[in-house]
Amino acid sequence: MSASKITVLIVEDDPIIASDLSYHMKDFGYSPYPAVSNYEDALLLLNNVLPDLVLIDVTLEGEKDGIDLAEVINQKYQLPIVFLTAHHDRKTMDRI
Repeated sequence: MSASKITVLIVEDDPIIASDLSYHMKDFGYSPYPAVSNYEDALLLLNNVLPDLVLIDVTLEGEKDGIDLAEVINQKYQLPIVFLTAHHDRKTMDRI
């Protein structure tokens, strides 16, 4: 009997970073879904699949950011979330 791989949803608007994250997730033995770049696409995907873990960039394409997305995920799905960000200002940290 083989154990199923841990599934990961990557929400990242930079295609190079998204590709790199996906590559490393596979290398570490995880099973990433195709990366999405914005709030809306992430919610559409979550309507069809439930990953074991969500990696979310704080800054995303569109009006809503990764923190807005995390709020919905926490309310609706209660999935573990890891934030990715280069921002470390107090306002961003407080929102997270």
